[in-house]
Amino acid sequence: MQIISVDETKCIGCNKCVRVCPVHEANITKLKPGSTDEFVTNVREDKCINCGECVKSCKHGARVYVDNSDQFFRDIKDKTEMAIIVAPSIRTALPGNAWGNMLNYFRNTGNVRVYDVAYGADICTWGHYKMIKDNRITKCISQPCPAIVNYIEKYKPTLLRSLSPVQSPASCLAIYLKKYIGLDMPIYLLSPCIAKTNEAQRENTFDYNVTFQSLMSYFDGRGINLEADMGTDFKFDLAPGILGQLYPRPGGLRDNLAALNPDLIIRTSEGPHSVYRRLDRYAKIDDVMRPDVLDVLNCEFGCNMGTATVDNLNLADVEGTMDKLEIAAQKERGMLLGKDKRYKEFDHKLNVDDFLCTYVDRFIKDKYPSVTEIDSIFNSMLKETPETREINCTSCGYESCYDMCVAIYKGLNIKENCVYYMKYQIKQSYQNICVLYKTLQQESTALADIIKGILDSKKIISDDADSVIVNAEKTVVLLDKLKEILDNFSGYFHDISVDTVSETDLENVEAITDKIQTILLSYKDSVLNDIEVGNKIKSTVSELSEHTDNLNQLVSGVTSRLSTLSNQYQNRISGKDEDQK
Repeated sequence: MQIISVDETKCIGCNKCVRVCPVHEANITKLKPGSTDEFVTNVREDKCINCGECVKSCKHGARVYVDNSDQFFRDIKDKTEMAIIVAPSIRTALPGNAWGNMLNYFRNTGNVRVYDVAYGADICTWGHYKMIKDNRITKCISQPCPAIVNYIEKYKPTLLRSLSPVQSPASCLAIYLKKYIGLDMPIYLLSPCIAKTNEAQRENTFDYNVTFQSLMSYFDGRGINLEADMGTDFKFDLAPGILGQLYPRPGGLRDNLAALNPDLIIRTSEGPHSVYRRLDRYAKIDDVMRPDVLDVLNCEFGCNMGTATVDNLNLADVEGTMDKLEIAAQKERGMLLGKDKRYKEFDHKLNVDDFLCTYVDRFIKDKYPSVTEIDSIFNSMLKETPETREINCTSCGYESCYDMCVAIYKGLNIKENCVYYMKYQIKQSYQNICVLYKTLQQESTALADIIKGILDSKKIISDDADSVIVNAEKTVVLLDKLKEILDNFSGYFHDISVDTVSETDLENVEAITDKIQTILLSYKDSVLNDIEVGNKIKSTVSELSEHTDNLNQLVSGVTSRLSTLSNQYQNRISGKDEDQK
């Protein structure tokens, strides 16, 4: 089941998700289909540890996660019998009566039993204490955080032997309910953690994970004010946890173990930007240099500020609530023969082996590029000097240019996502634009001169055409009159006495007038054709004028836009308008 995914329509390729991710290989960046400059970064399920950093850091809503809230609310509505186990951080996420009101709502609405994971935390503490005391584990790494487990299974399998076999508080409680209480129903965990959905997929523990964020969305969507006085106090169906209530804060396991055995050397590390590097260092040192327990959490301020807790929590308020809980827990501990009463009870009724787990080596060995291959990738990125290969601006999301090369080699990124490469491309484009701009300016000037000559001559051409038309029309009138005269002239000869005009002269006159008529008709056709040509000339000149005007405007527009584009490129080169990733 892929827990974290990407809404590609919202991803803008800003690389922030890559930058904050403690395991860069969990991300794969590509160009969006059909685009040459828009990127999208997707998630590799086989490499993702579900630490939630990308979800928290994405300001565009592109990184999303899934839990089992839809199934949970359906079962509540259908009154399906279920058990709800509640992470102890509910007390800081919804302080005062709010968390109790929420749980009472589910109890009254559905068919549920509700249990405190802090009780499971007490079991978890007891299990660690007993295993260490019996020398069954030494130099161990705590595992209540599933993101830590995911990291070791996928990236540091050599540490699997050091990972504590004692289950997390939530899983310890689920096992206790099933094996010692005889509970036979689905178990839903309410938690502040995205990665707990991974843990729910293990065998013999809880079945589903529902995050606090999903719960609050449910109540906010229905306008239910959980802080209102609902008149009913809440009580768990089983005793609540005691010191286990301190687990959500940094060093929570350490504080619990130290209460039982203050001689233990316990060190802590929290936060995605330090804990995984701490584990990397831990893997390189000998056992003798390791603490008895390394208590580690993915979230910097513990589960109280988990990856899917209630939004906008105030850290000072959270810590104040934890201080009050600690004071109350210390009063409730109840020492019996030098040992907490609850842990004494566990000694009598619990078998520690019931609360142990095993892990899976999910390491995927990747092939790394050779020196020659790295050199080739650098050259393809136009980084051909030592200086350009160590810019290390981190804009791509990686800590170094070398890491970016490795990502490109593995198919996790592309050279177009490198700012240096794209700036070089922009610079080249700018230079090409400058050459084109200069050429177009020259051609534009020449074209403008030609167009001006055409525009200047069009009036003369048009006037000449008008003159041709007028003269031709006058000629047609004269030709028609001449034809009439010729017709009359021929008649005159017929009317003259034959004694005066011979037959031969009459025939010659008729032949001559016929030829003249023929010539006149031909000339008339020619003159009429001149009129048509004149009109065509005027039409052509008008059309030419229109198109030359349009061409002149087009050239001016292109030249103006090209000038603007040139200035924009210049600004980007100089850094005034650079899109910093």
